[in-house]
Amino acid sequence: MSMFIPKARSYLMVNEDSTYYLDINTEGMTLYLASNEAPLKESILFELKESLLLANGIAEGDYIHLAFIKTSGELCYSVVSNTGKNHTTTLGRLDTRTNKYDQLILLVVNKVIHIFYAVAHQALPDVWRITHLLWNGTKWNSAVLGEAIHPRHPLYHVLIDSKSNLHVLMATFLGNRTVVMSNFFNGAFYIWSKRQEVFSIPREVVDMTALITDQNKAFIFWA
Repeated sequence: MSMFIPKARSYLMVNEDSTYYLDINTEGMTLYLASNEAPLKESILFELKESLLLANGIAEGDYIHLAFIKTSGELCYSVVSNTGKNHTTTLGRLDTRTNKYDQLILLVVNKVIHIFYAVAHQALPDVWRITHLLWNGTKWNSAVLGEAIHPRHPLYHVLIDSKSNLHVLMATFLGNRTVVMSNFFNGAFYIWSKRQEVFSIPREVVDMTALITDQNKAFIFWA
């Protein structure tokens, strides 16, 4: 599992046996194995010395998965073992001159890699397109899930139910109300459903989050 502070520049990743610390700064990022027995500088597992726009990570078994967007526009995925062996793949080059990017999410579900991010054109800064990348063990696939309109930042959240299906919630502000939409991803057939409206809130939502129980009951919280 992964525990992190959204928007923060550093966070902890925790699994059953180990704790990792990911530090992101203006010069890049460093992944440490957190230990009471050794200083952090002696426990570096992975280091990147390039300017980043966004980065996220998750610990899963003996591996740490990282997704990051460089300031140069490269979208990359890295897998790092708990011994420090690593492999990095460049998934593509994004347009960082005319677009802005926000809320990068990385998930590992039954060994399937999911990467989500929001992108908005500088000419339409309120219109955020939610993009999904998926590694199915053979190749990377991509899909645009829809748009989340908001003047400050993209409001979307990803949930995983007990059957390893994904549920994406997106909030769109329409001037006098906020509409929450949902997408459903079938984890067995790798198919996204059509977006549906969940409910409407008669005011602007400035932030939201959600969780799902083991009984697949979802709860949405907003401010």
